[in-house]
Amino acid sequence: TPPDMHRRLEIDDNVELVSDESDDSDNSFDHPGIESLLHLLGRDSAYATRSRSRLHDAPPRLSADFANSRLRHSVHRLLLDSSGGAAESCSHSHAAGQKAGGISFCFPFNSCTSAAGPAESSSASDASARGGGASRVSVANVALNRCLSFGAKQRYHLAHQHLPNNTRVVLKGRSFFFCGLFSEPGDVFMCAAQGTNSPIRLFDTREGNFRPLKSVLARDVGWSVLDLSLSPTGHHLVYSSWSHCLQLVGVHSDLHEPLSLLSADDADEGAYRGMFCHRWSSCGDLLVVGCNGGSLCLYDLAMRRPMWYPARHHNDVNTVCWADGGRGSNLLLSSGDDGIIKLWDLRCLRSASTAPPAAMFSGHQCGVVYLDSRQDGRHFLSNSKDQSIKLWDLRRPASNNFTNECRRKVAGHQFDYRYQSVPQFDSTPLSDDPSLATLTGHVVSRTLLRARFSPQATTGQRYVYAGSANGDVLIWDCLSGRLLRRLPGAHGNAPVRDVSWHPFDSQRLLSAGWDAKVRCSYYQGPKD
Repeated sequence: TPPDMHRRLEIDDNVELVSDESDDSDNSFDHPGIESLLHLLGRDSAYATRSRSRLHDAPPRLSADFANSRLRHSVHRLLLDSSGGAAESCSHSHAAGQKAGGISFCFPFNSCTSAAGPAESSSASDASARGGGASRVSVANVALNRCLSFGAKQRYHLAHQHLPNNTRVVLKGRSFFFCGLFSEPGDVFMCAAQGTNSPIRLFDTREGNFRPLKSVLARDVGWSVLDLSLSPTGHHLVYSSWSHCLQLVGVHSDLHEPLSLLSADDADEGAYRGMFCHRWSSCGDLLVVGCNGGSLCLYDLAMRRPMWYPARHHNDVNTVCWADGGRGSNLLLSSGDDGIIKLWDLRCLRSASTAPPAAMFSGHQCGVVYLDSRQDGRHFLSNSKDQSIKLWDLRRPASNNFTNECRRKVAGHQFDYRYQSVPQFDSTPLSDDPSLATLTGHVVSRTLLRARFSPQATTGQRYVYAGSANGDVLIWDCLSGRLLRRLPGAHGNAPVRDVSWHPFDSQRLLSAGWDAKVRCSYYQGPKD
């Protein structure tokens, strides 16, 4: 059952964590109540005793111990909630939380792992069964014995049966949240809010809670911090704003260095850049930046030198991403207010700054606000101001004739999404649309809203999730195109600008909104 008391811990004048205090509940339940869980997990003893060290799809820099604890943590909570709210006493975890400052992640039940090993847990269950009477089985022991034995298919099935259906506040600020995302290994959560006095916050999330890691007072901020990204090594953070400089910050050091993107011509003319998005290369020596005026910039971190590619789009470049998520590829995707998605080969761009795009993808009737790669070198998605998300295959670009038709459509649907009402769009895809699927149901207005693929390790990237300008968080099924979850009013009526699903914990889908809150979406089972 949900906790009956909430406790707010002040971190500073701008952000506070929301933690819980609740009494421990019964840690077991009658044997008949676990039948459905045993059916879901499988009854084969060989399956139950399979090696606990198996781990699928872990990034190279992720330690096995950390990944194991995250998978155990996630499946443990799923099983507890599936049992109707039975929770295991976690005095040892509570003591650890007190040592860390008493800050716990805001879930409607205690999240912990059993102190007993698998052999002790199994013997305890057997002893209970031999004692006669109603057999009582600890759900936590079932979770601990089996969570790391899951293959990919079992994990995906479990996540599909327990998609988030409830939300809780985990962070509160004093101004609009513009960014909120996990690092690739899921060990750091970073967020940024609007305002020159709102610092960028980094939290250590390895223990399932928010432990303050670093606070960075943003410099040279115009309007707000617009984008955040962590280097592949996790040692450096870059943020951008309405400014001619990127800012490079050391995560574990005092480094805070401006990276000027002004060329000699720009400096003479007094130009002022707006950098809406940026991405690191896989080796960490290159940043690609999308700017106002239709320009792309590649920033060489080793040489501290920008390489400009002007007029890549007819209007602002709102979003960029690597075709394979930055894993050693030379293929880059970009899009913006012209509604055309362009694929660039960096080898051609470096040899000739006027090189044409390698391919173009069109089908949207208005500007594109965000791109995300499925990291398989083939598929990506686009979120657009025409109120749709499209799924694409890099092997199916649009024809020149269809691209010209889409340009005319986009020119006829120009509106200022920041304050004007959204016009009516026909959700029916245009004829000859090369996209694989079109997802609708959310509202895109007032800001550049993010949409992303779900994590590989827990969901197999089967889903697309996004925030909406009306405060909802939505989840679609890529296979069927159906809207599976709508969490209405998760952020009231405030836009949800950024969303981030933990890469190894299916019960931690975080959303950052303009209600000055970061919320966590999770699955809550039926109550008794």
